[in-house]
Amino acid sequence: MRRILLFSMLLMMALPAFSQKKSERVKRKYRKVERVGPVQTTVMLWGKVMNQKHELLQGVSVVLIGSDLGVHTNTEGEYLLTGLPTGRQRIQASLIGYKTKYTDVELQDGMNSLYFTLDEEKVKTQPMITTSQKREQQILDVPSSVNVFNQDFLNLLDATQTEQLADFAPGTSIRLSNSLHPSYTFRGITSDNSDINISPRIAIFYDDMPVNQLASASFELFDMERVEIHQGPQPTTFGNGAEIGALSYITKRPDDVAGGYITARYGGFGRKQVEGAVNIPVIQNIISARASGFYDHRDGYVVNSFGGNLNGSGKEGGRFSLRVVPGTFTRINLEVNYQKDNEPGTAFINPGYPNTYGDTTIYAGRASLNAGDSLSNRKELFNTILHARYYISEHTYFSSITSYAMNSAYELWDGDGTASDALNFSKNIRVKQLTQELRLSFSWNSKVNGYAGARFQYENGDQQDNFFTNEQQLYPFFASPGDAVGSDGLPLSVMSLPEDSTSGSFAGASLLPYHKESRYLKLVNHSYQGFFDATWNATYRLRITGGLNYSLGRVRLTNADSLSSGNDSVLGQLINNLPGIIYSPSDTVTKKTTSLSFSWRFGFNYKFSPGTVIYGNYALGKSPKLLQFLNDGTSEVIPAEKIKSYELGFKGIFGSRLWIDFAGYYYNYDNFRTLTIQTDTTGTSGTTSTTDAGNATVYGAEATLKYNIIKELGLFGNYALTKSRFESSTINGKAQAYAGNRFRLAPEHSFSAGLHVRIPVNEGMELFATPAYIYKSSFFFDNANSGNLKQPAYGILNLLAGLDFTDQNITLLVYATNLLDQHYLLYAGQQENFPRITTEVPGPPRMIGTKLTWNFDIKKRPYYKRRKRF
Repeated sequence: MRRILLFSMLLMMALPAFSQKKSERVKRKYRKVERVGPVQTTVMLWGKVMNQKHELLQGVSVVLIGSDLGVHTNTEGEYLLTGLPTGRQRIQASLIGYKTKYTDVELQDGMNSLYFTLDEEKVKTQPMITTSQKREQQILDVPSSVNVFNQDFLNLLDATQTEQLADFAPGTSIRLSNSLHPSYTFRGITSDNSDINISPRIAIFYDDMPVNQLASASFELFDMERVEIHQGPQPTTFGNGAEIGALSYITKRPDDVAGGYITARYGGFGRKQVEGAVNIPVIQNIISARASGFYDHRDGYVVNSFGGNLNGSGKEGGRFSLRVVPGTFTRINLEVNYQKDNEPGTAFINPGYPNTYGDTTIYAGRASLNAGDSLSNRKELFNTILHARYYISEHTYFSSITSYAMNSAYELWDGDGTASDALNFSKNIRVKQLTQELRLSFSWNSKVNGYAGARFQYENGDQQDNFFTNEQQLYPFFASPGDAVGSDGLPLSVMSLPEDSTSGSFAGASLLPYHKESRYLKLVNHSYQGFFDATWNATYRLRITGGLNYSLGRVRLTNADSLSSGNDSVLGQLINNLPGIIYSPSDTVTKKTTSLSFSWRFGFNYKFSPGTVIYGNYALGKSPKLLQFLNDGTSEVIPAEKIKSYELGFKGIFGSRLWIDFAGYYYNYDNFRTLTIQTDTTGTSGTTSTTDAGNATVYGAEATLKYNIIKELGLFGNYALTKSRFESSTINGKAQAYAGNRFRLAPEHSFSAGLHVRIPVNEGMELFATPAYIYKSSFFFDNANSGNLKQPAYGILNLLAGLDFTDQNITLLVYATNLLDQHYLLYAGQQENFPRITTEVPGPPRMIGTKLTWNFDIKKRPYYKRRKRF
């Protein structure tokens, strides 16, 4: 690790030196080494693209009409076309939300320049820029399904959490029972296991930093540039962890305009939020800094009769970013992030028993969990990210991305969901991660645009799981579940095992009033990835994309189980013939595994016009092997999961007002992984583990629509059809336990729809409103499709409205989430190896609040002056 850090520091120090002008061998911004002998001239066209406000535009498609030459403007709004013919030629610049511009230019040998100013459409769809192919592009030019939520859409939904956005990406769902356990479902496939040895099935990137732990993957959406949700396997663009898709967060970076914003919110259940940011150009065009932070706390919506409340929120954090331009060719960005979550516990409620209030429904807003206000969810995140980019030309540059992250998380929850002291669990996780990526982005003669690079990642972490129980109160759940809790909601105790044959040799044995078991895991993970991806402009209209990813991973996992209380469990010996109920004492055991995986993809993008395309792609992905320890202390390696995916879609913008995105897909899985509980012969206990469920298929269709009818009125919505099933047999022809079952957390039908309206009240004041409705058909919470773990179809109506004082840049809004107070579940399942004990977590009830935002400019944006290329 020291070598990697030293190499990264030397690289950072060397780049600025290389960026200085060397007049003896460098001409303009690109390198041109002088040679002896005849020089073959090249026709090039360089320029910048901006809007009428003189703001530089990135991701603009710039092409030579009728040819296979085309690029996209970079982060500086620049483009460079090479290999052009001389004479009079027509150049096209297009971007969603702006009028396509055609300009005739007389090209001569050598360098030519042409600036574009794009006119905004009077009624338009906002530009949707993505970096899914490691360069700025509008989503029309990406041959896959991408949903981009820019700052305008974040404000439109008043979104502070990612799960609020997911409902507006078709086929996507993010459920958050607490911040340590986000559950991601993309096109019917779910990733929600937070154990340190299990990487998420979805690739999560935060400003190009990979997030490998699910317990670290829940971020507050403050001071964001955009959030990108990529559907389907993305093996070459986001690595072999992107088995079901990718989620990419892009924060706001410093620029040369002084300003910022501040927001204050007050709402139901005592919600208090303050958020703000300030941007300062320290030295104009050379050093800029940006600082932002937030504080967001809300009481829980479930009151606990044993003290405290449940299902609340408590988050605070900040970010500092520094942008340095030490020379013509070099850009450096340093970013430091910190987030601390301190939330009350989760309301796992057992629907089969009353609480001490006498309630028999989980939607009463009251529970009786005996641990009281010691139930909690805590998390602390810290990371620093260093980006360095060295330009050879506008579209060819080296990138170095160095990141270091630390995460600590702790949770304590009541597993039986009653006032009983039967099941109590805690989990403590600590993880450190170092990542170094080197990447070359290139444009070859404006015909082939792509990137190639390598990434090294080192991960070191440990996890301790604890199980606490009072055997005297746990035994009734096994022997006579109806007598585990009385009608008053208080637990019933059995002091000793009965004197009959059911207890065998333990007849009359005294049950323990306190018993504790623990499992300790330590993970060391090294991974090495090499990747390549490129798009070839085959013709003026056709683009062919291909890529591959090679990954080598080495995992070392250590396991040690113990009885922390020092006493053998009476129930463990009775049920499992072991000294522990879940974990039994074991020696410290270390196992290793090595995974080699090779993934690739192929796609096309055919453009009928500047605003309409059809696209398709095929991807073959392979995940790393999974090394895990079972509850008896033995280890096993789950084979690599293999995915073949097919996708065909259409994207189009019509008259600048109507955006349509439609996609159909089909996935075939080998060695599909799923979480199962293997019960014993009595059905009273079981072993929870990830298993190879054999073959599975997923297919479906998705559609997204945005229609701005007039400037003051627009519609938006989406629909998804998802068919996910376990096949009847495995690769080897063996019957599957879940044959024909639906995947958990995967509704077959889902849609969302909303509208936004703005009505001018007078000069400088506008009234606005945004109602939105979200619907999901019924789905199961487990792959066994248990009838008692099924969520019926439901719909949620959200509403926000307010006043926008445009002259003062002040916005006042009121909001209501779940306006109709719809009852639904965030979670339902069997608790940790006890199939007879089921708990549920109720979803949030109606919440109402208000928010005030002030956007301020310390200094107005300077008028852009055209200048020659470096």
